Amino acid sequence: MEREDLFTDGRGIRIRLAESRRVHRARDGRLLLTVRAVRPMVEVRGNAAAGRAVTAYARSFSLPGMDSRTVARLAEADYAARGRENWRGYTLDTQFAPARADEAVISFLVTEFLDMGGAHPDTRAAGLNFSSHSGKRLRLDDVVLDKRAAVRQIHAFLLKEAKRKEAAGEAAFFEGYEKSIGELLTEDTWYLERDGMHVIGNEYMVSPHAAGILDFVIPYGQADFLKEEYR
Repeated sequence: MEREDLFTDGRGIRIRLAESRRVHRARDGRLLLTVRAVRPMVEVRGNAAAGRAVTAYARSFSLPGMDSRTVARLAEADYAARGRENWRGYTLDTQFAPARADEAVISFLVTEFLDMGGAHPDTRAAGLNFSSHSGKRLRLDDVVLDKRAAVRQIHAFLLKEAKRKEAAGEAAFFEGYEKSIGELLTEDTWYLERDGMHVIGNEYMVSPHAAGILDFVIPYGQADFLKEEYR
């Protein structure tokens, strides 16, 4: 089911968000897992191969431990342990949100939500970035001038911004988070938006569940470590 069309600045990139839903059942017919996903279908005018490459990658992407096969196996084992009377079912939900699409990059914020019947669901976010020319996924090496220097600058910004958020009461952090703040940056936790480079702070990395998923934004004016075409 098509959900939305996104046309970006007349540059010939079209992103359609399509919703899918499927279920996994136990041998006795009990519903074990509902899998819902909203994933993009990308078209790049004059470059069908790039659009197909982005679409194919997005269709298969899941964060570690959040793919439907792994979750289905967990649900089967949990159902066997709990029994029919105590079972309420698992839900796995994946949402792609377009963040930027232009002549250089197509970026998405991905949120994955897994409810296993506990006190609260496991929610994680990721960033995906693709070349608008080739459809290849972009890594840090592809978009920065010098990776070591860029990582140092990003880590320094994360620490400074975390201190600001803490002082302003915008977020609470674990004791000693200053030593591990740099671990937030991985190839799965950054993406390019129109306002700058975003770095995701997932729950339990440096902050508790109550703080939610943190968003650190490095404005392009302060991101001189990025290559010009990505700023």
